Amino acid sequence: MLFPSLFIKFPKITDVNDIEQAKLLFRLANTQFKKAMDYFVLDGYVTEHVQLRQDVSKLYKQLAFMESNGDRNFAMQDRRRDLLEPILSEINAKAYEIQVIELEVELSDIYSTLFDIKYEAIKVATKQPKKSEFEELNTLGFKSIHYSQHAVEVIMKREEKYDYV
Repeated sequence: MLFPSLFIKFPKITDVNDIEQAKLLFRLANTQFKKAMDYFVLDGYVTEHVQLRQDVSKLYKQLAFMESNGDRNFAMQDRRRDLLEPILSEINAKAYEIQVIELEVELSDIYSTLFDIKYEAIKVATKQPKKSEFEELNTLGFKSIHYSQHAVEVIMKREEKYDYV
């Protein structure tokens, strides 16, 4: 058999009703995505590799929706950031402009979510927040703004380039 891993038995789940079922599906899917990323490496398969990483990020995003623990939710969002952010410095922004825009929009969303999680934790805390917590909030907020702003700038330049009016 040429690709035996294609014939893996996945559990039969029609509706994901709890976090444990979601984690089971996540682990199975994540394992297959890792195998695909080992084959479709960034050096040679840029588009495919970026898409695979975005898909894994979406897995984490969906799992995080079901997670009620703020620390674990933060860790999942941070893992999404770890998956996507390094790609921006590894690919040619001119050659892969659309992928860069998509990554920046997603990273802006991730940083915004990280900000929201930290803000909620500070809001419900019984003790006075530390200066470092506010600095972390500012960093997360500024990163979200930075990625949004850069994505919009690239889109605006593209529109100006093709504006025939």
